[in-house]
Amino acid sequence: MDTSKFRPTEALALYNQGLEFGDKAALEEAFTVYGQALGLLSRERKPLARGLTQHNLGCALSVLGERESGTARLEEAVAAYRAVVQEWTREAAPLDWAMTQNNLGTARLEEAMAAYDAALAVVVAAGADRYIQVCRANKDRVMRLLNKPKLSTHRPSGV
Repeated sequence: MDTSKFRPTEALALYNQGLEFGDKAALEEAFTVYGQALGLLSRERKPLARGLTQHNLGCALSVLGERESGTARLEEAVAAYRAVVQEWTREAAPLDWAMTQNNLGTARLEEAMAAYDAALAVVVAAGADRYIQVCRANKDRVMRLLNKPKLSTHRPSGV
């Protein structure tokens, strides 16, 4: 297997540029590089490296999802984090497993925020006061959990 096309340092630099400077194109390129790398890393031969790459892919997707409307990227991030725990088991890599569980929880909360925003758009337009109160209360609860506004908690792991 030719792993010479695996560019983890470049992907991490792109992720950091996207995170720090709001550069969506850099985040999307990091997503692409991490995705290509997954095709180069065998689950059987390089499970921890594959887990690291999958984790970092999840981080890029989470940040993109936080900055976009809708939940598609967040759903992809959740799927990526779930794939990570196939590689980084609690027994084999307990701290990596724990941080992935943390990022999975945060991505799901972000996904919930997007769902509440979508629901609010409909109930506000319909003038459904009771549902507006319920949606806002739920959104407020999640916002407290996320401690908004803040920087992303999705940090890629070292390369």
